[in-house]
Amino acid sequence: QFDALWVMGLHDGAWPASPRPNPFIPLSLQRRLGMPHADQTQELANASLITQRLQKMAAEVVMSFPAKQGEEHLRVSPLISDLPRINKNALELWQGPSWREVVQQSGQLCVLVNDIAPPCEQTLVSGGSGIFRTQSLCPFRAFAEYRLGGRPLQTLQIGLDPMQRGSLLHRVLELFWRDVKDQQTLNAMSDDQLNDRLASVIKTAVSEMADSNPKTFTRRFTRIESLRLQSLAFEWLVNEKGRAPFTVQSLEQKREADINGIRVHLMIDRVDELADGRRLVIDYKTGKVSPAQWFGERPEEPQLPLYSAVEGENVCAVLFGQIRADGTGFNGVVEEDGLIPGLPGRSRQLKEAMEQWPAVLQEWDATVKRLAADFKAGRAEVDPKKPATCTSSFCELSALCRIDEWDELV
Repeated sequence: QFDALWVMGLHDGAWPASPRPNPFIPLSLQRRLGMPHADQTQELANASLITQRLQKMAAEVVMSFPAKQGEEHLRVSPLISDLPRINKNALELWQGPSWREVVQQSGQLCVLVNDIAPPCEQTLVSGGSGIFRTQSLCPFRAFAEYRLGGRPLQTLQIGLDPMQRGSLLHRVLELFWRDVKDQQTLNAMSDDQLNDRLASVIKTAVSEMADSNPKTFTRRFTRIESLRLQSLAFEWLVNEKGRAPFTVQSLEQKREADINGIRVHLMIDRVDELADGRRLVIDYKTGKVSPAQWFGERPEEPQLPLYSAVEGENVCAVLFGQIRADGTGFNGVVEEDGLIPGLPGRSRQLKEAMEQWPAVLQEWDATVKRLAADFKAGRAEVDPKKPATCTSSFCELSALCRIDEWDELV
């Protein structure tokens, strides 16, 4: 029961509602069993009963309908057409300020700015290289995700999601290089031998993932996925034959690194060693990436600069290993021309990085240390590097940081 009641929106297109039968059950069966929303007669009866009950819920009841919706003229619902009509000017409507005006006039609005969270007292922080990336993109997002645990639920997908596909390719190449070990052995293989070796490791990698995804890995799916992996890995390894001689020093190496008081677990895809002892840091990528995202005060992808800082001295190249259906190859920064075929290429930025290689490594080291220090100190201001991405699928924390309200407050 209410002191007064106003029911709105009762036009003939909305009340009674149109039937909404279940599309997966025969309509005749739904009507025979009297299932909800299956029949116009049933909808009319339910709406009539609800209308009668609403009229008895208060001593004063007003029922209304909109005259127009856009350019469309609307008519009153037949369920209330017999009720007495009254001009709205005859109603004793509240003429005072709205509740919003009352709240706004009740005091002075104060904007509290507190961009500093309590310092991070944990020594070992979960999140790996993602902490550095997120701290660079938006300090508040790093605080919300890695200290408050504010992460969105994962969206379920049919089959393998992009991360699983990438992990599967990583595993194939890991198994291959654990067996082959160096370029000399790779170059000694004919195409048939290379394909046979790949088929063997692909079978192992697919079998491992199928154990945890048995419903996904049907016979046909397994065959298609194996062919995809075979094609990508073969093209990639043929490219590797054209490099300067190397030995694979480490694969999927787990490292615990201390960066300015923040200890994180890292997983470096691969480190190669040349004959002179210099090392190349490699990260496989199946998506589109660019080394341009490594530079500046707030790099968008500081993962590989972080790895180079952790690896220390004698690093002569930091590389994306791009493995995609539309092309495979290395992309990144090298210490000298000719170290990796095609690099530095025509990119002016990559050429300048090659010419200033020691300074680039020092800059990356300073950048990741600064990001670690900011995270540890609790720096958490809402300061996205690209504000336009806050309202897209890039970040799902805009309701928490309330960035959309900032312009109104300012």
